[in-house]
Order: sequence, then C-alpha cells, then structure tokens
Amino acid sequence: MMNIKVLLGSNRHIGKHKELMKNLSSDRHTLDYIELSKSTINPCTACEACRQEGSCILPNDDDFNTILDEIKSGDVLFIVTPVYAPIPSKLAAFFERVLSISFFGGKLGGHDKPLFDKQVGIVSYGANGLYSSDSIKIMIQQFFTDDYDFESITYPYIDNEICFENKTLTEYLQEIVNSL
Repeated sequence: MMNIKVLLGSNRHIGKHKELMKNLSSDRHTLDYIELSKSTINPCTACEACRQEGSCILPNDDDFNTILDEIKSGDVLFIVTPVYAPIPSKLAAFFERVLSISFFGGKLGGHDKPLFDKQVGIVSYGANGLYSSDSIKIMIQQFFTDDYDFESITYPYIDNEICFENKTLTEYLQEIVNSL
C-alpha cells in the first residue's frame, strides 16, 4: 500500500479539485489531499539560509514547511493544478521555495534535495478539460533529479506514458492511481 499525496494547486475552494476529492478512490492506496487554497505560503526571500540548513528557515507564519514535510512523508506525489496565470500564485510560491532549498541547500550547500527521486505525476486542467503539463514538468524536474535540462522532460514522471485525451480529471488520475 502506498501513501499518495495529492497537492491541489488551485487558489479556489470550489471547482474541479472538490470534484476530484469526492470521486477519486483507491482500495490499494491511501490518498491524502493538500489544498493550497486553504494554506498560506509566502514567497521566498532569497536569504540563502537554506544553504547552511538544508531547509527553509523562514518564520513559521505560513504553511510551507508543514506542507513540504507532508509531501516528503508520502510515497507518491500528484501535483494537480489549473493552468491559469500559468501557475496559480500559491503553487508558484511553493515551487519557488522548493527550488531555493534544492539549489542553495542541495546543489550549493551539499544537503539532500527535499523531493529528490520522489515518484511524481503532474496534471494540468482548465475549464474545458485536461491540458499538457509538459512545461511545468520541464520547469520543476530539477526538484527530483540532478540530471535534468530545461528543454525536454527527462524525469520519469508516473503519468508520462498515460494519455490524458478524452478523459476527465478524475478519470485520468484514477487511471494513474490504478497503475501504481
């Protein structure tokens, strides 16, 4: 049995992610939802203290460290995000801080990257259905590996081989969950 963390990137408390939480299920795995819409995540200040610590040392007046610890405790991570702006602001702030820890603390500081080698799938959706998440995958694959580039997807995301066309958000994620 795997523990699957589902990071819901929407800034809204309603909509597709509520539908997903209601309908996605698994008899073999546990699903834990993390709703960024109910969280406060401040942007990175680029203080570079994570170089020494290997973790974010910003005051705990937000939910970043709690969310990161929860994600790290899971076996699998799904990032499910709408495609507006092109990434919702709370998810962008979360990515920004994970990037700083991965770069300053990991690459420059010699600490472990917090999400290194994590099994992850990324799903992008909009009002009219599912969309390619390739641009997000290229951008954040540096969190999960040391061997990456910014031109192609080189990380083995768990949804790379599953076609999303003609599926709803829930159907697509259900297919991925069932394949684990």
